[in-house]
Amino acid sequence: MRILFYSFLICVSFACNESTSKTTTATAATSNSPNSPTKTVGQAPSNTAKPKLVGNGVKVYAEDADAKNGEEVCVDMKVKGVSEVVSMQYSISWDKGVLDFLRVQNFNLKDLSKGNFGTSRIKDGILTFSWYDFAVKGVSVPDETVIHQMCFQTKGKKGSKSKIMISDSPVVIEVTGTGNKFLKFFSDNGYVRVKG
Repeated sequence: MRILFYSFLICVSFACNESTSKTTTATAATSNSPNSPTKTVGQAPSNTAKPKLVGNGVKVYAEDADAKNGEEVCVDMKVKGVSEVVSMQYSISWDKGVLDFLRVQNFNLKDLSKGNFGTSRIKDGILTFSWYDFAVKGVSVPDETVIHQMCFQTKGKKGSKSKIMISDSPVVIEVTGTGNKFLKFFSDNGYVRVKG
């Protein structure tokens, strides 16, 4: 049953034109503590009551990077709090006037490959992400693990920058753990700065 559920999530994210609609979202207050990420979001299934979000939360964030105009730059996507996580999905966006998307690479999460990314909206500056543990046993990785990289070519003028942001559009944010638990989710923005 679980495998069918996660297969359905993949279908919704990629085969169905990445048109997942937004549903109920729970948001928590922010904190400036180094161990407390900037936002918390949890996603409920479309036809059920909002689930209780549990655990200390999973954080996904982009590292800052610098490059000259016209250069290729690869941004590390890091995680914290990934302990017995079964699935994750969200959207990643950037300024299409500053960066042209090239590829995803350096996968460092069990069962993660380029097939987990939807590229139909990269011209809009949006990449979608949907991953699950095929064994449905839950995956754990150390904090600060780089789970993959996103590579771009810069085209913005000197001094411009692009935010690398995780959002819930078009694919809504959702993280699940073992026992069908919906986990808290945190994210921080990263920036790519054009230096020359």
